[in-house]
Amino acid sequence: MAEKLKILIINGSVHVDSLNLKIAKIVEKELQSLETQSTLIHLGEEKLPPFEGYGVPYPPRVNEILKLMTQADGFIFVVPEYHRSMPSVFKNLFEYIDDEEVKIEDRPAALVTATEGQWGQFAQMSMHGMLRTLRVWLVPDQMYISQASTLLDEQGNLKDEKLLERLKSLVSRLVRASELLRPLRNGNG
Repeated sequence: MAEKLKILIINGSVHVDSLNLKIAKIVEKELQSLETQSTLIHLGEEKLPPFEGYGVPYPPRVNEILKLMTQADGFIFVVPEYHRSMPSVFKNLFEYIDDEEVKIEDRPAALVTATEGQWGQFAQMSMHGMLRTLRVWLVPDQMYISQASTLLDEQGNLKDEKLLERLKSLVSRLVRASELLRPLRNGNG
């Protein structure tokens, strides 16, 4: 029997009870229903120190997160939009990735953004270039959830069934892409 797929969900909000964290938890629940091994990292709680350059010893928690990233078969990045860009906690995390020691290439990623406003695409566009540079494959469908607080109930569930089905479809597509790319990373592709 094949080892369960490992999907890493990284939420980039710095707020404790953010809309994006609520969406990340919905994603995590869906991944569990698909019998994957999922891990949710909330960067707002991690308080990672600013990147100081290569050759400087990384803090233990940074090393733990980087190890999870190298072991993951796929990623779902839940990306809030701050000032028409990704939050600095994402950029800081990705600064720690050194292609020589931390390899995340040939893994698929899906991007999801929840916002109070009308936008969300700017945060994802800033992630696109960074992920492509690291040779991460982006699944074709991305998800923008505008005016998200009106779409969530008190328990953090999506009230809009069509939106929930789109999110589930995105998660399923990411899982399928992870299955397809796994042999490529293992030298069997």
